[in-house]
Amino acid sequence: GCPSSKQPQSFQEKLNEYSSVKKVIGVVSGKGGVGKSFVTASLATAMRKKGYEVGILDADITGPSIPKMFGVHGPAMGSEMGILPIAAEDGTKIMSINLLMEDEEAPVLLSNGTFAASAEGVTASFGLPAKGEMDPTGIMAACYVFLFGLMLSDAAYGFIVFLMCFLALKKFPRMEENLRKSLRLFMYCGLSTLFWGVMFGGYFGDAVDIVSRTYFGHTVTIPALWFVPLNDPMKLLVYSMLFGVIHLFLGLGLKGYMLLKDGKVVDFICDVVIWYLLLLGLILMLLPTELFGSIAQMNIVFPPVLNSLAKGMAIVGALGILVMSARDKKNPLLRLALGAYDLYNITGWVSDVLSYSRLLALGLATGVIASVINQMGSMVGNNVFGVIVFILVFCFGHLFNLAINLLGAYVHTCRLQYVEFFGKFYEGGGKAFRPFKQITK
Repeated sequence: GCPSSKQPQSFQEKLNEYSSVKKVIGVVSGKGGVGKSFVTASLATAMRKKGYEVGILDADITGPSIPKMFGVHGPAMGSEMGILPIAAEDGTKIMSINLLMEDEEAPVLLSNGTFAASAEGVTASFGLPAKGEMDPTGIMAACYVFLFGLMLSDAAYGFIVFLMCFLALKKFPRMEENLRKSLRLFMYCGLSTLFWGVMFGGYFGDAVDIVSRTYFGHTVTIPALWFVPLNDPMKLLVYSMLFGVIHLFLGLGLKGYMLLKDGKVVDFICDVVIWYLLLLGLILMLLPTELFGSIAQMNIVFPPVLNSLAKGMAIVGALGILVMSARDKKNPLLRLALGAYDLYNITGWVSDVLSYSRLLALGLATGVIASVINQMGSMVGNNVFGVIVFILVFCFGHLFNLAINLLGAYVHTCRLQYVEFFGKFYEGGGKAFRPFKQITK
C-alpha cells in the first residue's frame, strides 16, 4: 500500500500569519434545514456574552444566512494581510461567501416533490421567487395540468401524449434533468386530457361514430360522462368562467397568505378581504339576472335576504377600496382619487375572467377539427380504396390536429398562469442557483 497511508493526516489548514485562532468548533451536517446556522449563531452569541473573542466562518455556499442573522452586509474588504472579516454589532467577526458577492441576495434553488417539480420550468420561465416570496410551483402545477387537459380534451389524444412521454422517460433514464421534468409535466397533462376526453366523450373527435356508421352500417356512440361541448357550447363557457373565477380567487388568496405570513394584517384586510367582499357581492348580484340566465340557460332565484347581503358586500367592498387603497397618503383628496383609480381595476378583473373563454375556444377547436378530419376521410365510402384513404387521412390529419392543439394548449395554459394567476400575487425576479461543476463534454 501507500507508505503515507499509515501516517495520521490532518485536514486543518495552516493559519494566516496575522490570525490568532486558538479554538475551533465545527458545526456540520449532511442535510439542509436542520439548524446549523441557528446553533452556530447561538454558540457565538453565548460565548461573546462570556467575554470571548469570537469569529464565524460561514462555509455554506448554497444558502449563507449567518450575515443576515447578525445584520451584517458586505462587501468584505481585503489588504496584503488577506480578507478582513466584518464585525457585527456585538463584536462577532464574520466571514461568509455572500459577503464576497456583488449581490448579497441568495440565489434560488427550487425544491419540490415529483409532481410539482415537473412544472418548475414553467415557474422559471416567468421568474424564480424573489426575496420574501413563496414558491408557487406546487399550486400552479395542479392548476396547469387541470387547465391543459380541459383545453385539449380528447381521450385518445391524451392517451397518446401520456404513453409517448411515459415511454421516453423509461427508455432514456439518463436524459437531461430539465427535459425529464418537461416530459413528466406533459405526461401528467396527457392524463388530464384523457380524463376530460372521457368526460366530454371525445375519442379522436367523433371517430367511433363515423367508423361504425360508414364501415359497419350502424352507429355506435361512446356516451360522454358529463356532456358534449359541441352540442352545448354555452354550458362549457359558463364552466370556463367558473374555473377562471376559482383560479383568480386562489391567486388572491395566496396574496393574502403571504401578507399574513409577513405580519401585515392591515394590508391583508385592505388588499384582499375587501376585494373578496366586492367581487363576491357583484357575482351574487349577477347570478339572478336575465343576462346571466340567457347565457347559462338557467334561472337562478335568490331569497331577498341574500340579494340584500350581496348588495351590502359590494357596497362595503367598494367603499373600503375607495378609502383604504391609498392609505399611505395623507392628502385626503389624493387618497380618494387613487382609491377611485384602484376601484376602476374591477374592469381588469372582468377582463381576466373573460380571458378564460379560451378554455371553450380551444376545447371546441380540438373537437371540430377532429370531426372534419373524420368526415373527410370517410367521404370515399365503404370500399377498399375508401378504407385506405380513410386510414391515411385519419393518421396524418389527427397527427396535425394533435400537434397544433398541443402547442395551443401549452401556450394558452402558460398565459393563464403568467398573466391572470401570477398577476394576483407573484412577481418573481429571483436569481437561479448555479452550483460549481466541471463541464466534461
